[in-house]
Amino acid sequence: MVPLFLFFFVIFSLADLVRLLKSKETGEAYAGFATIFVSAMMMAKVIILSDYLPIIERYSHKPLIYTTCWKTLIYLVCTLFFRILDRAVPKLFEHESIGLVCDGIARELTQMEFWLPQIWLLLLLFIMEAYRELIYAVGVDKVRVLFLGERR
Repeated sequence: MVPLFLFFFVIFSLADLVRLLKSKETGEAYAGFATIFVSAMMMAKVIILSDYLPIIERYSHKPLIYTTCWKTLIYLVCTLFFRILDRAVPKLFEHESIGLVCDGIARELTQMEFWLPQIWLLLLLFIMEAYRELIYAVGVDKVRVLFLGERR
């Protein structure tokens, strides 16, 4: 879980840095360390829980590109579900009607501000999963030698 958490923590920190630099123009609020920390923990947990789905190993006997694309799609759908849930739960406490919450979520789903981070997440999940599958196929020691060279 630690490598996944660190991956998402670095990515979310960089994204928030960009948002912070842009906020000087738009007045958007800074998310803060705690929000980034919790978001990274939540994303790492979503990936770990997704690994336990029975359909996750569907293409494990095929070349790595199939497994990588399949797992990326599964992770993307799971993260999309949790992002929608993350937006819906606080609204359930604000409003008394589930219909109002559904309307608000449906309105958010039509905006580019919702989908742009999801597109970035798709790309980063693909890169992350490609490296994970490579490490599983080749082995940690071989990848370490390939990236860092032989120990002396």
